[in-house]
Amino acid sequence: MDISNMSILEQVEDWGYAEITPRNDIPAAAYGTWTVIYTAGANGIAIGGSLRILTPAGGRLHWELGKVTAYPEQGGAALEVTTDKVYPRSVHHSHYPSVTVEVYGRRIEAGERLFIILGDTGGYNSGRFVHTRAPDFAARNEFQVFVDPVGNARFQMEKHKPDRYHRVAGELIVATVAARPRVFRVSAHHPPAAGRPVGITITAEDDYENPVRDFHGSAKLEATTRLDGLAEVVDFALEDEGHKYLEFPAPQTAAPIYITAYDGEQEVIGQSNPLWPGFHDQWESYFGDLHVMTGQGGNEGMLGDTESALRYARDDRGLDFSAVTNSGRDAWDIEGPVFAAYNEPHRFVTLPAREFGHRSGHKNVYVLDDSYGVPRPATWSELWDELGGREALVISHHTNTHSETDPHVAWGPQNLATINPQFERVIEICQNRGSFEKEQVGADNVYFGGFGSAVQSALAQGLRLGFVGGTDNHRGQPGSGRSHQSGLHYDEYVTGGLTCVLASKLTREAVFAAIRERRCYATTGVRALLDFSVNGHIMGQELRADEAGEAVRRIAVRAAGTAEILRAVIVRNGEDVHTCAGDGRLLDFVWDDAAPLAKVTTAEGWVYYYVRLVQADGNIAWSSPVWIDR
Repeated sequence: MDISNMSILEQVEDWGYAEITPRNDIPAAAYGTWTVIYTAGANGIAIGGSLRILTPAGGRLHWELGKVTAYPEQGGAALEVTTDKVYPRSVHHSHYPSVTVEVYGRRIEAGERLFIILGDTGGYNSGRFVHTRAPDFAARNEFQVFVDPVGNARFQMEKHKPDRYHRVAGELIVATVAARPRVFRVSAHHPPAAGRPVGITITAEDDYENPVRDFHGSAKLEATTRLDGLAEVVDFALEDEGHKYLEFPAPQTAAPIYITAYDGEQEVIGQSNPLWPGFHDQWESYFGDLHVMTGQGGNEGMLGDTESALRYARDDRGLDFSAVTNSGRDAWDIEGPVFAAYNEPHRFVTLPAREFGHRSGHKNVYVLDDSYGVPRPATWSELWDELGGREALVISHHTNTHSETDPHVAWGPQNLATINPQFERVIEICQNRGSFEKEQVGADNVYFGGFGSAVQSALAQGLRLGFVGGTDNHRGQPGSGRSHQSGLHYDEYVTGGLTCVLASKLTREAVFAAIRERRCYATTGVRALLDFSVNGHIMGQELRADEAGEAVRRIAVRAAGTAEILRAVIVRNGEDVHTCAGDGRLLDFVWDDAAPLAKVTTAEGWVYYYVRLVQADGNIAWSSPVWIDR
């Protein structure tokens, strides 16, 4: 590198250039070897100076580094490699693998090249040299390279580190794409209104839930019950981008119907969630994700945008409704029209939303009006004032944990005193951080807790909150639990969240009304059907003792699972009081609570019931409670 014609300022700000090779697209979760080539800038690198390579981390991408080695292009210099945060494996958004390469022996002069090999297998026989594994998510992966040309970036004065490590420009992007198709996601949709047909969405995916956009082939369809109008074969063309939507007349059935799609030639198969129109008598079941974030509006470390997220929810995931709850407020001028454009009554419903976080916890705000814009409250009191007189819903989420990075500065457990019953009619009971049903960690997918802000703690204070689920997906994929949070790996923990609303039709207003009336239930991401009532009163309702019956409360539970049902547990005032073992995918039982009402009500004179349904695959569904007042 000729620096003779560079100004002093140009030389000072010349931090070199980096590139990664190969840069061709690679299948998700593929193993391989990549080389980062760094060309030193005008400043060179002094003895003790270093490079720092950060693996892509946005949207919870995770590279397993394998063995990392480094060598200089010319002799006389030694490079010492250390890797950080590679074991135990973590997918924490602020705890991703990195590489530091320190220079010894002599300084690296301007123009010299250093080669850093990620996934070096040159020493195979030693058993210590292993490939790098790319993330299992199809995305644009950008590595970052920083240089410390002086050698003081690793001192302990943390506040000066950004001044010591300088970002290196270059070509450092590797794209991961979907691997080979392995499964069909078959999503069955209930009738969106009386007299309308049902539908199914079929999406070809790899092992990691990435839609296979270039899938082409034929899928045979078979149902557990004959379905008039259901095609026997579905042909996928390249322009379908890996998904199909079909409609057929709504069947009259007294049992759930499961639809299987399979391509024998390519060995791709999948089965639907249970289809059972009229399962809830006058209501239909519609599933959606109420909590999704993207990179739009400056959300650092997140992926995608609002439009791509809604398109994924509708076309790939086969959801009936979805919200996008970005916190970047300046994006509303873009997002408002997108919410309006993708809101299609009787097909797919969008919910305009925003997330707000304070030290006392996080809440999502949902409105009916696409043109409303974004509240800008500095306090929760300001939010209530701004929402006054509007059709709005507010939902507290990840209530019983705190920020993974800094609970003292970012956000802490939900302060239950901030819950406003005027707008907060439901609470998020599960998401990608697990369940927040209980205080005690260790059972029923509760991985974080003990801060006094569990859902049962809120109910014990007399707050009457129904249950919803949302993934808190940070990579623009509503419904997907693979966007890891708090270091929980999807393949090792059962996490995620969906909301099922019981509504007469699929419109924004009907979905809103169902949530407001607590006529809804939550699951960890599966579309199991769940019906729960107390003396004929469905989930979410409040009744008086004379309506409930002083002697006996008859509690009825029906369910159709997406897997074998292990058990259904009746919960009364935070206590498990009755368990019914499962036997297959169907469950239907009645339990009479004969305990005197006066003995089971609280000092304030109320009692609540709900049911927790547990499947053999670890997934859970929770009905919203029913309350009885003396």
